[in-house]
Amino acid sequence: MKTWKCQGPALRVNHVLWLPLMAFMLANHVFAGEIPWTVKEIIPGGRIDAIATAGNGLVIVGTRNPNPGWIFYSTDNGVNWQKGQRLPSTEDRTGVTCLACAKNGNCFAINESSELFRSVDRGKTWTRLCKVSQGPERRGAALSYGLCITKQGTILISDTDSSGGYVYRSTDEGASFSRIGPVSSKALYRFEVVRNGIMVNGWEGSIYKSENDGRDWQLWDKMDTTALYATEYMRPETVVQASEAGFVYEANLDTKGQFKQVGKPGAAADDFVYIGYSTLIYTTYTGSRDVFISYDRGSTWIDDGPVPTHAEGDWLDHVISLELEDSVIAIGGTHKGFVLRAAYARADLYAKTFDSKKYTYPGAPQKDFDKGLIGSLYDPQELDEPEDVFIDGKFAYVPCRGSNNLAVIDISDPRKPILVSSFRDPELIDAMGVAKHEDFVYVASYSNHTCLVLDARDPADLKKVFAFPVGTDGPTTDRLRKVVYHDGYLYLTHSSEGKLYIADAHDPGRPAIIGSVATGDGAFAVFVKGRYAYVGGCFPGRSLKVIDIADKTHPMVVATLSDSARYGCTCGFQSSGDKLVAIAYSSNSLTVFDISDPGKPVEAGFLQSDVLYGPNRLAVAGKKAFMINSIDDCFVQIDLSSPRHPSIDYVAPSWRLKKVYGMAEKGGLLYMAGRDSRYFLVVDPKKY
Repeated sequence: MKTWKCQGPALRVNHVLWLPLMAFMLANHVFAGEIPWTVKEIIPGGRIDAIATAGNGLVIVGTRNPNPGWIFYSTDNGVNWQKGQRLPSTEDRTGVTCLACAKNGNCFAINESSELFRSVDRGKTWTRLCKVSQGPERRGAALSYGLCITKQGTILISDTDSSGGYVYRSTDEGASFSRIGPVSSKALYRFEVVRNGIMVNGWEGSIYKSENDGRDWQLWDKMDTTALYATEYMRPETVVQASEAGFVYEANLDTKGQFKQVGKPGAAADDFVYIGYSTLIYTTYTGSRDVFISYDRGSTWIDDGPVPTHAEGDWLDHVISLELEDSVIAIGGTHKGFVLRAAYARADLYAKTFDSKKYTYPGAPQKDFDKGLIGSLYDPQELDEPEDVFIDGKFAYVPCRGSNNLAVIDISDPRKPILVSSFRDPELIDAMGVAKHEDFVYVASYSNHTCLVLDARDPADLKKVFAFPVGTDGPTTDRLRKVVYHDGYLYLTHSSEGKLYIADAHDPGRPAIIGSVATGDGAFAVFVKGRYAYVGGCFPGRSLKVIDIADKTHPMVVATLSDSARYGCTCGFQSSGDKLVAIAYSSNSLTVFDISDPGKPVEAGFLQSDVLYGPNRLAVAGKKAFMINSIDDCFVQIDLSSPRHPSIDYVAPSWRLKKVYGMAEKGGLLYMAGRDSRYFLVVDPKKY
């Protein structure tokens, strides 16, 4: 691996063309097809193959031949456009091939000659940093097509070196780069940031993946004999890929090397964009160059025809999505210099894609969810796939799988929750479980089977002080689920090993594993009371396990209640006096266990209903249980006043609860988080 400083002429343009684009724009017109496109021509005849967003309304595009090297920008999410600067290139091939923006607002551009440029003023002015790849390019291709910024802030650039595709990596905002590879025997194209890593495609017909921030790359799968250009990540676990031959492939992110061919909707693939709510747009660049849309995650496709620019031979070259609080926008550039924009209200898109025939609420009063909603926080970058909610004092701690972080939210005013910090670390991949004791927070990394220990004296500035592995290394040992603190010890569940681990945390900054026990079933939820730990069997599993933890070094399973129909995937526990309330994701059920004899729980009450699709988190307050369901996206209140006969009070569905996955109760209020909706929600159930 070679490392060098990224040095080049420090060219700086001192003037910018601040011209409105009235002379270059066509009047807005709307195409009456399936996709509600609006169209603007911003550079006649020019090609737009690079688009990025920096948030807060800013969208940037870059141009290629026949009018290469220009930057255009919008400050209102792509409604209006201004012509910016032409990038100060010193090479012959100046077309902009890719753009990316960092969390701090700095934006970067790469061109066909692998020159890297940076803007620190939201795309208005640009400085040339250096020429990155020095290799001979693949004949007829640009030298660099791919540029991305990882969740750790690292810059990655790909090349088309004729000896094989390399990846260039910078951790200092482009001041210096390390060359990695060749990653592929043929040229590389573009990157896709996924939940637990980064993927890159290219001319080899293969996908390569890094799970350590781009330092190392492995072949993930080879699925075609032609080039791969279009890769897209669909939350929470699906990767969709299409080839130059027009075939579409799909894989589960957690299953390496198992792409399967799922169809051929059109001609050669150019790009995908996922706009959430099961909706995927697919573009092609040969044949009729049609655009396709799917409302079922790519299972079926609607041919929306060619782009509505009325320019002969035009196609949609690159398209991204803009995530706003109440809407989502698909915005792309075409081969002939047009920008296409399609805006969807989130509520409307959800209503269109939700299966209201399959998911119904018979016999359960239905409430308007918004009636009880008193506060909310939307953040697609920092609340991507929140997995849980843990409350301590005036702060909520939310581990997020998609964004690989622990979000800290100030809830001192429940009506105005505020994100105060977001902790990231290379060891925190697929953040899953969280616990806290005094000045320390413990976060479980699902796919890295590691527990991180954070100094939380200042919740606005969490600092990692220690990390320790939980479980053994191996291809099937990456399922660390939950962490619970109780009386000087941490209890951690590991579903792929089916084990409960116990760590001594009397030195809270440096816990150490001292014991474990195999449950004989997947281990997910854990609840500790006295000398017993109760563990739910899940992924896979169908049981309640009672574990004697009196001897922490040799815990023992002393009782098992197993029933696939009633306890399938037991994933949540709450206590209520001498009762233990449990929910089962696969069985759509709630069970009340009598634990007056804690070593011998007995089923005391049971509720199973088609209204409860995929219950995954539970809170109990007084005689009421509150449940969230991630399959039919709803919140349910259950009456426990008669523990033997729990009953549903009401159900409150909402698009804001799309794949809702975290919940905690404090002071009569419920704090929820939606994995797909990227919302943190505060609900007052007394208002229903």
